[in-house]
Amino acid sequence: MARDRDRDNARLPPYVYKNTARNCYFHWEYLGKGKMGKKTRLCSLDAPISEVWQAFESLSKSETNTLRWLLDTYNNSEANRKNATSTQRQHEMYRNALTEAVGKKGTKFGDILLTDLSRITIRRYLDIAVYKVAANRHIQYLKAAWNWASQRYAQVPVENPCEKVTLNEEKPRDRYVEDWEYYLVQEIIYKTTKSHYIAIMMEFAYLCRLRNQEVRNLKHSDIKDGHIRITRTKGSLGELTKISHRLREAIIAAKCIYPNAPAPPDGAYILHDAKGLKVSKNRFDSAWQRIMEKAVSEGLKIDDHIVKLEKPFTFHDLKAKGMTDHTEHWGGHKSEKTRLVYIRKLRVIDATR
Repeated sequence: MARDRDRDNARLPPYVYKNTARNCYFHWEYLGKGKMGKKTRLCSLDAPISEVWQAFESLSKSETNTLRWLLDTYNNSEANRKNATSTQRQHEMYRNALTEAVGKKGTKFGDILLTDLSRITIRRYLDIAVYKVAANRHIQYLKAAWNWASQRYAQVPVENPCEKVTLNEEKPRDRYVEDWEYYLVQEIIYKTTKSHYIAIMMEFAYLCRLRNQEVRNLKHSDIKDGHIRITRTKGSLGELTKISHRLREAIIAAKCIYPNAPAPPDGAYILHDAKGLKVSKNRFDSAWQRIMEKAVSEGLKIDDHIVKLEKPFTFHDLKAKGMTDHTEHWGGHKSEKTRLVYIRKLRVIDATR
């Protein structure tokens, strides 16, 4: 993965760094999958940035007109660094998948000249991909990177090869978590695990219609005047959610977990670990996976009967359940099309007569 760059290096070409000991700028070849190759001296440190770019581009013509160069340049750009850290990591994974993909003739996709990329090439990539939905994300990322680069670099064709290419079909997720399934999982958490914070996270996700990250980001400072301030990710609209009795109970329960934990420098999180830090995604993912496996394979004994889930559900399905059950089906989405994706129950409509 490419390293985050400080302000001094922000204007430098991708994989170009300063060597103060040798008083020069150098290019460090990126080989993919986190591996670095040879280092090449470009010019002295007293050279203007324009000269650094000229030296970088003169390394090899192929290095500045290939798909690999385009994606490296975009990932190291200020535009990409403004994205959330999780988004930047996704972009690096997409970049690696695209550049390392191998065609019929053994040529890596990343080595293809930009002028040789066409709609047919993109269509072929989508067709041969093993994971069809993942391939869609790769091409959506490439489309955005191409649009960004074509406005800044003359060697990038204005016509974007990803435009008007039909993506692989994606089946909308329609899993609705029934009330008994929701409460069964919570009972399993409380009675068979020590991860009680997961049950509280479920409450916040359902009652406030939140994504995993949004739940983990909640802070005590967000609670004020009978409301909890909701800040959503991915461009969705935030809101002030009225604190209901059930939501108040969830807040109180959250305060009972590690009550003596110190407050971290960037604020006190409603849900936190023993050090007062935000619950990490890795910790949550591992716990959630164990809980779902237990809910499906073992279940819980209730009134002399073993009750199990027939199939697992994702934590994100709880946001959909919350939106489906909400009086206004509200989840902060700006488009009606996206909002409808989260409504998992059919509408009840009167007959014509």
